[in-house]
Amino acid sequence: MIENIDYIICPICGKKMQRIEGPHLKAHGITLQEFHEKYPSSKVCCEKNLLNRSLCQKGKKLSEECKKKMSIARKGKTTSLRGKKITEEHRQKIIAVRKGKTYEEIFGKEKADKIKEKMSLVTRDESFKKKISIANLGRKKTPEAREKMRNSSRGIPCKSKNKSYEEIYGVDRAEEIKLNLRNKRLDKLKKYGHRISFNEKSCEVFNEFDALNKTVGQYATHLGEHAIIGYSLDYINFDLKLIIEVDERHHFDKNGNLREKDIIRQKSIEKVLPDFTFLRFKSWEMSEILKINIKDGKIYAI
Repeated sequence: MIENIDYIICPICGKKMQRIEGPHLKAHGITLQEFHEKYPSSKVCCEKNLLNRSLCQKGKKLSEECKKKMSIARKGKTTSLRGKKITEEHRQKIIAVRKGKTYEEIFGKEKADKIKEKMSLVTRDESFKKKISIANLGRKKTPEAREKMRNSSRGIPCKSKNKSYEEIYGVDRAEEIKLNLRNKRLDKLKKYGHRISFNEKSCEVFNEFDALNKTVGQYATHLGEHAIIGYSLDYINFDLKLIIEVDERHHFDKNGNLREKDIIRQKSIEKVLPDFTFLRFKSWEMSEILKINIKDGKIYAI
């Protein structure tokens, strides 16, 4: 019989046993937490008993009811490992076991989906992004770290190559990513004092249109282009509920059809402003803008 493998010794009474449990500690008038605080180096279970318990539980799945009960029982309690650092040997064992495996292979599909969802919510949280940004401020990667990153991805095919955001993340998440990218681009232009390129001739026509119809619209040379869902509008009139876009030649394909991204852009804007009339004019036909028929502040015919 070997100590700590076949049995352990109670540091209070010196009794040999396989496991120090609640009833035994109660007889000494002490709780498990107090026992750990008083005897931090003492074990509460021998290796043999721990192995037997592990083998008994292997392959068993807890019911939802059991999980709920355990969750309620543990609520507000901290684990014995909290705040403790694992050894380098332990860390390397974990890495070796999980290396090259997906979350699905390690945890199973159901738990993997929950982990991914939780990670997605955390990484999208603005406070989390701010913390990471502050933590990495001014920090430079060492040549060894860069080489390690290169080697880790060398020879591994990129899963997202030649795929759209929709194919990688799904429609809803893709729209959110695109909106963030558009807003960041506009913010960066404002931050560095850059002006979004615009058609000066179209602004002259917009000015003439406003004077002709005794109205006031918003465009590049008057109040600046109005931004909505990350897009800048050539002309918008909130009184008339009118949006005008002037398309240069690069907005059309070889067959003279409006490009798909411009169609998507228009649909997105119309979805946000459904009460507005959205009109498009080719840059070489801008004079048609002045023919828009407005009566009593409303658009009747074009």
